[in-house]
Amino acid sequence: MAYRSRTLFAGIPEMKKYLKSAFLGVIVITAVIFLLHFSQDAEIQAVVNNPEASTKLDEKALEAALTAQALQPLAAKEHAASLSRSQDAADMLRGSRDYRVVHEALTQAGTTEARFYAKDILRRCLAMRKLGFQPIAVVSAQQEFARELLQARCSSFSDEELSLDALRQVDSDPRYPRGLFELSQEWTEAADAGNETRQKDVFSRILQADDALLLQHVGLSLLGQYRDAVSLGDVEFIGNAALNSMRWAWIAAVCEGTGTDCGVGDAYLVEICANMDICESSRIRALRALVARDEGEKQLAKFDAAHAMFVKAIQSRDVRLFFPQHTQ
Repeated sequence: MAYRSRTLFAGIPEMKKYLKSAFLGVIVITAVIFLLHFSQDAEIQAVVNNPEASTKLDEKALEAALTAQALQPLAAKEHAASLSRSQDAADMLRGSRDYRVVHEALTQAGTTEARFYAKDILRRCLAMRKLGFQPIAVVSAQQEFARELLQARCSSFSDEELSLDALRQVDSDPRYPRGLFELSQEWTEAADAGNETRQKDVFSRILQADDALLLQHVGLSLLGQYRDAVSLGDVEFIGNAALNSMRWAWIAAVCEGTGTDCGVGDAYLVEICANMDICESSRIRALRALVARDEGEKQLAKFDAAHAMFVKAIQSRDVRLFFPQHTQ
């Protein structure tokens, strides 16, 4: 019997502050990690270039790519010195079969990105450990392989290492310098206070930081505030299907906008393949396929329009797009 990650289906009361119930079914892959970023002490509760191209990885290609050199065990001491940019950390995560090794490398590296990425790893794996798996019928060999990888990435952490106390300790660990984590905390404070002027200032600095993971989480917090409709640029997103498509477009756009490789091994690719049997070669292809399946092919135009706007705004560091004057 195969199993599906429970992180995709657990209830998420806090998310209802930002998202309507229909969106819960779409954003579940991110929801657990999102909540643990912005509700650090809460108990775990659970989640274009050539856009028409949809080349799927066949079973042999997927397995070869995921088990080649990129997924060989990495020695933390050898790689810690190379983590000079957040994209290096992202590359290690994408190419890792053991997130514990990457976590150790981040701790030793002591870069400004290290605390944020290290805590994200613990959040992901804590959610996996707490919520476990539920039985499903595996549709394909690709899906089964992706599911095994999803589980393997967190398997070497002990229960003690994956706890709320361990998460809190990362916040004050002196081995990590100030950086992305503190910036994410500033955003949380500004968002909780409903201070749009402060939000604009913090989000502008987040754009300047040019980090895909930070943008991914903070952007979902921001875009989740638009519950019924929003106009971004000259495009209107009205109703759940359009808003859902816009948010998925954001998750794809942070890759191209920051120049981050979100190909084989990307956490979203593995999650979507493992749980939905949508096994693609890039994040944007997987998310387009997900939008077409769950929201309908008519929403692909909204997805593509949002993706193009988001990529341009990220690359130009233009904060104005994200704070339209009239929202619902």
